Amino acid sequence: IASVSSDGLTLTLTKAAKFAHVGGVFVPNGVAGGRTQLGAVVALLTRNIVLQGNLADDSDTYGGHMVVSAVEINQDGLKVDRIGSVDINNVEFRNFGKQGMEHPSVYFKYLKYFSDDTNPTNIVEKSSFSYSFNYGLVTEMTSGLTINNNVFHRTFRTAVDVFENVKQISLTNNAIIGNYHSPDDADALFSRPFGGFYINA
Repeated sequence: IASVSSDGLTLTLTKAAKFAHVGGVFVPNGVAGGRTQLGAVVALLTRNIVLQGNLADDSDTYGGHMVVSAVEINQDGLKVDRIGSVDINNVEFRNFGKQGMEHPSVYFKYLKYFSDDTNPTNIVEKSSFSYSFNYGLVTEMTSGLTINNNVFHRTFRTAVDVFENVKQISLTNNAIIGNYHSPDDADALFSRPFGGFYINA
């Protein structure tokens, strides 16, 4: 990129783009009023903060993995919840996820719901998940999760997987570029469906 316009909408490149991309309005045959705006997705993968999986070599697919959860501990004879939460903003997750173990880059896994005064608020925004080895993000039994304005690049199985027990989730303005069946899914009959978002309802 040679320059970016002051409004952030126009890029000037140092050389021609390598591949052609279809752009414009697509009107499917036989669909009354059907119109779809087509355009190439342009996304910045780099961020100010980089969390990177420590790979042994080019064949290693055992990347980083972050879990956000809660534990119950015994404190002075009382059961006390230690509840984890995150506000992830402008973070690049590179080489995350574990291919053979189906671990995502980031996993929100709570074992129960919490009262309103202790309910964790989690935010993932303006971040990128690049060169992943599995799901980008999986959420289970969360209540109050915002996933906004992120880029998911080269994920496997699903970029964002939402379990049926999730409440109050906001998914907006996310770009998914390249989501694939995992190479370790040998039998397509038993492999999960793959798609940008997989919302279990």
